[in-house]
Amino acid sequence: MNHTEFFAQVKAGQLRGAYLFEGTEEYIKSSALAAAEKALLAIPDDSELYAVLKFAQEACQKGTYREALQACEERFKHYNWVHCYYNLCAEWIAIHFAGNSFSKAMTILMMAGQDNDCTGGPIGHAYGVMFGKEGIGQRFIEPLEDRLDTYVRTMETQKITDLAKNTAEAILKYHD
Repeated sequence: MNHTEFFAQVKAGQLRGAYLFEGTEEYIKSSALAAAEKALLAIPDDSELYAVLKFAQEACQKGTYREALQACEERFKHYNWVHCYYNLCAEWIAIHFAGNSFSKAMTILMMAGQDNDCTGGPIGHAYGVMFGKEGIGQRFIEPLEDRLDTYVRTMETQKITDLAKNTAEAILKYHD
């Protein structure tokens, strides 16, 4: 399977997940792990994506987060270190062991090393959506000074709050 096919599976799973989550906001906000487990139900059980996440889920049952990460690293060592399989495992493991703690999730993902900007980003977004700014904590928010610097022309510097507001408005505009 090439990257295009894999990401098509991921996107299809995300779309199925969006429909599966419809009307379950309070359930999702109650537990990051419950939300992840519910999302897993949206992924075809005969897909590689499902197999990778099930491996991570089972690795979590066998010990500590470090042991689970080690098992996943060993299982997927023949792939490049920035490969999405290990990233998915690290994300699942972080959610499993951190529960609803943004700080613990980020710590686990940073301790996982390797491609942690591509694991911390999505999980940070998910926790932000589920638990809001209050769930993230000021020690992570204040240093950013509500500023995002990019290489995007005409948008080199933006306020994070404006970007979040514009993103939410765009999603709601096209939701139905």
